[in-house]
Amino acid sequence: SPASKMGRDGFIKPAYEDVFTAQTTFTSLLFASNPMVQFASADSGALVTEVGMVLVPGISTSSGIAGGNTKGLANSLAAQTAALNPDLELASGYATKFSWGAQGLMSLTYNRAFGSPINLTPSIAWKWDLGGNTPLPFGNYQAERKAITLGVTGTYLASWAGSINWTSNFGPDAPLDDRDFASVTISYAF
Repeated sequence: SPASKMGRDGFIKPAYEDVFTAQTTFTSLLFASNPMVQFASADSGALVTEVGMVLVPGISTSSGIAGGNTKGLANSLAAQTAALNPDLELASGYATKFSWGAQGLMSLTYNRAFGSPINLTPSIAWKWDLGGNTPLPFGNYQAERKAITLGVTGTYLASWAGSINWTSNFGPDAPLDDRDFASVTISYAF
């Protein structure tokens, strides 16, 4: 139980566990002859997909080790209860033995867009933590956490580049769901 992981001083005892991680990435460059590129009237494209996992064989959900979105308090005798505060779901968010997720990126490049010296590359990126909660401090995966990013990058004469992106975080109990953001970058290569 979570209380058994606490020392006499009320703090959670540190845990040391073996951690096994793995990931694989698939990359596909799409050339002008690709039907998808032709359909979008683009000059080229790219698809990148990555699947990863974390295995911590020495723990279980009942061990009380915090996951990335642990709710509530480690001390189940705390003054607040789930009945008084619905945000204290003491059984959710704890680390699991196995956690995994996937992410990907798709982009298309339009050379000399609209007859200008600018190459435009619209893109969409996604992230989905498919299951399990990675123990803290890592927090790689948090069950059902999702994000999507839409963006466009413009390159002028292969030296100046600028991009505009917007990211939305969502999913049940996603701790970042209120942190959607936009980003703007400008760079010069010399």
